[in-house]
Amino acid sequence: MEKLKQFNVEAYNWVIARHPRNWARSHFRTWPKCDMLLNNLCESYNNVILKARGKPIITMLEIIRSIMMKRLHTQRDKLVNFVGDICPNIQKILENNKRGVHDYMLEWNGDDKFEVKGWSGDKWTVELACQSCSCNKWDLTGIPCVHAIACIFFKREKAEDYVDYWYKKTTYLKAYEFMLNPIKGSREWPQTDLNLLVPWTVKSKKPGRPSLHGRRLEQDELDGKKYGLKRHGTKYSCSNCGVTGHNKKSCTQTSKNVEQPMSTTSKSKLPVSSLLIDLIS
Repeated sequence: MEKLKQFNVEAYNWVIARHPRNWARSHFRTWPKCDMLLNNLCESYNNVILKARGKPIITMLEIIRSIMMKRLHTQRDKLVNFVGDICPNIQKILENNKRGVHDYMLEWNGDDKFEVKGWSGDKWTVELACQSCSCNKWDLTGIPCVHAIACIFFKREKAEDYVDYWYKKTTYLKAYEFMLNPIKGSREWPQTDLNLLVPWTVKSKKPGRPSLHGRRLEQDELDGKKYGLKRHGTKYSCSNCGVTGHNKKSCTQTSKNVEQPMSTTSKSKLPVSSLLIDLIS
């Protein structure tokens, strides 16, 4: 924190105003068995439903339901044929921790507690019965750290037996044992006496040039138009005849106030006597 204060005082004040359990692993609670401080789970979920988020509510939920129905059995089938008691990613972390056990020396108290010494002179205490190490990594993650694995190997036991329950293969399969059942189409849904759900009709004009390509309407939006959902706006009336629904340009009625000049085509259809009278006059 002192180094952060020297680098940026505003950042130091912002961080120090919050409880350390929200940003420092040293103050995290150990019961969740997770040391992550990221929102990757939310970002992954938003990425999956990206195409569904802009849809109407029923269509959006149907897309998410289909994605979940497929994911449940896909994730379960991946681990059914896996050989081992620990999930694959956790097994990789465990194997990586096993490689460093030769860098430590142990002092055993004769029970389940050990004093682990490093080549640099650092010391850690490990208690196998409580699955705890003073470095706090085992307590936070539920995966034995390198100090704990050195003690486990000293007792000629398997490190996989000390991995927390949440990372077991059996626990993973329990999370995906319940499947989503397929459902019928909307045409076979039970009828209801409630009012028809229609899209929201109030629209605000957005800044900028309007898009030339409109969005393809979903079925519930088409049903809304079918049952009388119309766009409300200013009603124009014709200045020629006074009838609403068209303008003067498309009006088919002749104005009574304005005397229309006679066209040449209309003169040609008059009798010859009328034409002579016009010429004499």
